[in-house]
Amino acid sequence: MKSLITALFFLSCLTTFNKVQAQDVSMKVVFISYSNVDPDGVGPATGSAVFEFQLASSAGTIMGDALALLALFQSSKLMATPTNTVVPVGPLAAASGWTQNGDNRTGNDVAPAKIVGGHSFDKRMVIAFAQGSATPNLPITTTFTGIARVTYWTLGNTNPQGGVITVEPGADVPQNSLSSDGGATEYPYLTPFSNVPLSLGSPLPVVFSSFDVDCTEKGAAITWTTASETNTAHFEVEKNTSGIWATIATIAAAGNSGSLRKYQVMDLEAGTAQYRIKQVDLDGKFVYTQVRNKFCTGRNLHVFIYPVPARNILHLAIKSSGPINTQLEIYDMRGRLVQSQSATLNRGANNITINVAGLAGGQYILRSSNGALTINKKFTIAR
Repeated sequence: MKSLITALFFLSCLTTFNKVQAQDVSMKVVFISYSNVDPDGVGPATGSAVFEFQLASSAGTIMGDALALLALFQSSKLMATPTNTVVPVGPLAAASGWTQNGDNRTGNDVAPAKIVGGHSFDKRMVIAFAQGSATPNLPITTTFTGIARVTYWTLGNTNPQGGVITVEPGADVPQNSLSSDGGATEYPYLTPFSNVPLSLGSPLPVVFSSFDVDCTEKGAAITWTTASETNTAHFEVEKNTSGIWATIATIAAAGNSGSLRKYQVMDLEAGTAQYRIKQVDLDGKFVYTQVRNKFCTGRNLHVFIYPVPARNILHLAIKSSGPINTQLEIYDMRGRLVQSQSATLNRGANNITINVAGLAGGQYILRSSNGALTINKKFTIAR
């Protein structure tokens, strides 16, 4: 394994003094997630895919001190990200002293192309890790367990947008192995699922055409547009300011739509934050967009109504000093209560949606029944 680390990009063979064990360690790749939002917004990427390398032992727990992770991919459908996106997970993340020693995600040419499971592969990626003290402390158990997750950018427009990938047996590519005993023992990988390449992509029920966060005089405006939706339930806008993602708004989705639809949420608190959209299907399945980082100055404004004028949906961005239960009441210009809706506010930023599709066009006033929350906002419905 040490010879692999030092000559990783040339895929040189392991030195002859390494003792090669039986193939007691198996490797596979597992699809984790897909987003169809162009990561940098300028192409040629059509989205991004995350996959995970997993290892398992058939001979009890084996302690490793170095490892390589190799996979074949299709450069016409998949490209490495501009910066390293390899993230140790599971026992590798928990083990001490490990560093990533090799990053060849862009891949070496495979010429001629290798055919596996009826698919043609022209690139081989190589990722390697080693324990600095050469002390085996990475437990590989009899259960397939994630070791590292990798994000690539996809280039395709149809499923699978990232093409397919597969792993290779250690018998074919000796570098594909786990090291133990201070590098003296190698375990070439078995790859029981290599003949069934893994698809990287998804026929998502929603196709995002944009997702942006912009600073406005009211705070941060989170907007996204869908080109089509199939059996979508709702969107959850999530914000991260301290390492914890929290939902700041839930917006109903179209359900089924083949036309362009635009959504917006205002964050009055703003600040330095990360934002992402969680799209939830009617069957409970969900996917995330890419993360957007933004610094916007928050405002003292505590209630903001949009869009102006409204049509079928009225949005309220409310900044509350504490938890409040209230009725949001809509009055016509003759002072008659025409609609009421219960609302529970949490401390901080809140986003509430009111369906006004049943109201006629004209001017209205929105008020709160709870005196602790002062709202007296005039708005217009356009028909």
